Amino acid sequence: MIVHGGDLDDVAARYGVPRDGLIDFSANIDPYGPPAGVASVLAAAAANPRMLAPYPSPAYDALRLAIAREHAVPVDTVVVGHGGAALLDAALQTFARSGWVVPVPAFSEYARAIAAAHARMIAVPLGDAFLPDPGELLSIAARERHGIMVNTPHNPSASAMPASDLDELIDGARARGIALIVDEAFADYVPERSCIARAVGTPATIVVRSLTKFYALAGVRVGYAIAHPALATRMREHLPSWPVGSLDAAIAVAALADRAYANVTRTRTARARERLCAALARIGLRPYPSVANYLFIELPIAADALDCVLAKLVDCGVVVRDCRSYRGLEERAAIRVAVLDDPSNERLVTALQAALAVP
Repeated sequence: MIVHGGDLDDVAARYGVPRDGLIDFSANIDPYGPPAGVASVLAAAAANPRMLAPYPSPAYDALRLAIAREHAVPVDTVVVGHGGAALLDAALQTFARSGWVVPVPAFSEYARAIAAAHARMIAVPLGDAFLPDPGELLSIAARERHGIMVNTPHNPSASAMPASDLDELIDGARARGIALIVDEAFADYVPERSCIARAVGTPATIVVRSLTKFYALAGVRVGYAIAHPALATRMREHLPSWPVGSLDAAIAVAALADRAYANVTRTRTARARERLCAALARIGLRPYPSVANYLFIELPIAADALDCVLAKLVDCGVVVRDCRSYRGLEERAAIRVAVLDDPSNERLVTALQAALAVP
């Protein structure tokens, strides 16, 4: 079973269909592409390939400054790395805990990264709203002397932890000496829900961010973490030299500089999400409440019928994320779909209606 979205080559080969005919709803990437400044960086590199010859700046001053300005934090709190997954590995090595408490379902990279760190993972099942109980997580972590890893907005449900819950988690972790990793890969869609401002003053919290989805840069492997300066310094020691290429760093700087793009993306996504939810409701489907650029949907079928529905969707040229690979969702007929442009979203609704034989 596929545990990541976006692998259209695998889908095309498995179902024997042309890749070019598929619309990918399985990866939550903005459909309108990256900010215009990214094209300018690429054009400059094409015009002068010699700009790629020098090594990147080891300190990544320009990129770290751009990130620091974006979040109004000191530069020495910023750590850059080769995507969010690589930074998760570095964060785990920095804290060096024997185990981690993780609410599930959760992004599959958590289990992989924890196993790679030779640590134990304690999975704590989430309720129907997919919101963790801070008190429960803190209690388990304190008892087991483990760290805590959470993500908000949550993947795959797109729910976001209330600010009060995040505060309780951060304050409780600090008071009890519990390491805390907060994955905010989709927080650009709800910046007011970010806990970055709290993390920089807390020596036990690392916030991991991504440029992949919001800026449509999945092929450019740049992520970053923000933490207390002393913690950030320790974290850099667990990253390879030059973790980000010169061109990738320049692209990231250009993307972050485009504030208008960010505002338009948030507004456009929210409106498209609202229209898509309304269209799905018209065919009898009820997506879970979402604050990000994807929806979690429980289909009105048995879990063992999901393979047939997925095949029918592919026949209609639509690829969605099968959520049975998430721990805790193995027996549920649940899918996750990206919010794309209106024509694509309409095609998704039509395909679901046909695949489910909704009258």
